[in-house]
Amino acid sequence: MSSIVPARELESAFHAFLDAQDITLDSVSAPTLFLALVDYFHEVRIQNCSREEGWDYLHFEASGNSFYFERLLYIPYAELDQDDENSDGDGREKWGMTAGPEQEAWQNAPEFPSVNLWSMDFPSTATFAEAVLAHPALRWAEVAGPLNSSTFYGEAS
Repeated sequence: MSSIVPARELESAFHAFLDAQDITLDSVSAPTLFLALVDYFHEVRIQNCSREEGWDYLHFEASGNSFYFERLLYIPYAELDQDDENSDGDGREKWGMTAGPEQEAWQNAPEFPSVNLWSMDFPSTATFAEAVLAHPALRWAEVAGPLNSSTFYGEAS
């Protein structure tokens, strides 16, 4: 059964989701973290951010010797801080939560083929997940084993 959370709770709700799955960020394989993010995407809807309208989607980027995953949202201005310069408009602003291994994980990583994959460019999140898991970065991460990982929530570019 899915739940609905406000956009401001995207990161804290993800941490609670991870806790419920017995996944800790201080020692998690990157494929496990990514699949948890995909499950979270399926199970937790974000208030006023419709997937069907393209306001909630997943992203994977690999470049150089690093990679990360994101859940990106287009949040209505009305839900942002009143101090936001655009908060009186009817539009939306792009925010997101990034998840992935910490900086020290990349010290022994090889160069990965550069890629940007967006969930909305695939027929389903399952085919998106297959493409991400097939990328050499995730295959390296599987061999690397559990890594210290983190999340960050903020305005996206």
